[in-house]
Amino acid sequence: MTDAIRDVALEDYRRAAGLTARTAPDGLVAAVRFDKVLLSTPLVFPITLDLHAFRDAFQVPGLYLAEAYDAIFDPAFATGVGPRRDALAAAPPGDAELFVLGGSTNHFHWLLDFLPRLAAIPLGPLPDALVVTAGLDPRQQAGLALAAAALALPALPQRVVPDGVVGLRRATMPLVVPRPAAVAFWRGVLAAAGVRQRPGRRLFVRRGAVARRRLADEAAVAERLERAGFETIDPGALDLAEQMRRFAEAAIVVGTHGAALANAVFMAPGGTLVEIAARGAASPFADLAAAAGLRYGELRADVAGATPAERLHADLELPAGAVDALLARL
Repeated sequence: MTDAIRDVALEDYRRAAGLTARTAPDGLVAAVRFDKVLLSTPLVFPITLDLHAFRDAFQVPGLYLAEAYDAIFDPAFATGVGPRRDALAAAPPGDAELFVLGGSTNHFHWLLDFLPRLAAIPLGPLPDALVVTAGLDPRQQAGLALAAAALALPALPQRVVPDGVVGLRRATMPLVVPRPAAVAFWRGVLAAAGVRQRPGRRLFVRRGAVARRRLADEAAVAERLERAGFETIDPGALDLAEQMRRFAEAAIVVGTHGAALANAVFMAPGGTLVEIAARGAASPFADLAAAAGLRYGELRADVAGATPAERLHADLELPAGAVDALLARL
C-alpha cells in the first residue's frame, strides 16, 4: 500500500535533503530548487519523490478551497500518482533549468500571487524556460511581459503544463509571496515603467459583465458617486498598463468585492479603498490595503445564501442611504 503524502515544514526538509534555497536580502522573496519534483496543477503545489509536501511554503491562501489541498494528502492521491512518480524517478537529469511561475485565470491571484514570483529569478542563474499553467490569455501574457521587462529579464520560453500532476526536473520553485512583497514588486514595476503615483482621482470600479456578485442598482450608485467627483471605470476593459496608470493616480477607490480591486496594489500609500461586500463574508482586501499603506473601509450588504460560498457570490443590494453615508465619511 502506498503511503500518504506527508505535510512537513519546508525548511526542515530542505536542510535534511540538501536542497538549494535562495532568499532576497529583505527576506520577502525566496525560492527552492528541486532536482526532480512532481507538480500538482492548477494548484502549483510541489510534491517530492519521497512523498513530502509543504503547505507552510506553497499553499496560496484563498486561491482554492482548502479541500483542494486536503485531497493531496489522501492516500488515494499518492496511489494515483505512483506511475508518474516512478517514471520521474527513472528519468535522467534534466537538461534545462526551469522556473515554476504557475498562473491563474483570476486577475487577483495572477497579479498578487503569481507575477510577483518573478522577483525570485534574479536570485539565481537565468532559467531556460518558465513553467506556466494552461489558459493564460493575451492580456495576462502582456502583463507578464511588462513585469519581466521591469526586472530587465529577457523573453523566456514558456513550458505550459496541463491540469493534473506533471514531473519536472531541475525546477526552481518560488515560495508563496507575502502581500508586502507583492506590493514592493509592483511599486518597482511602476517605477520601471515610468508610471508615477499621483493620487487625486476618485474611482468607482464597476463589476462589468459578470454572472455573480452583481451590485443591484449599480448604475444609480455610479451616478450618485459621479456627482461627487468619481469616475466610473471597468478595469476588465483596460489593458494592464492602463489599469496601473488609473489606480496609481487614484486617491479613493470604491468597488464591489472582486478581482479588479487587486489593482489597489498600484495605489500610493495614504489612499483609501472601500469595498462593497456581503455581510460576514471573508475578504482579502483589508490585508492588501494594510500592506499597501491604504485606509480600508467597507460597505456591507445583507445577501441570501445558505453557505458561506453562496453568500460570497450572491448579488448585493446596499441599504438605502449607504452611498450618501459613505460620501459623508470620505
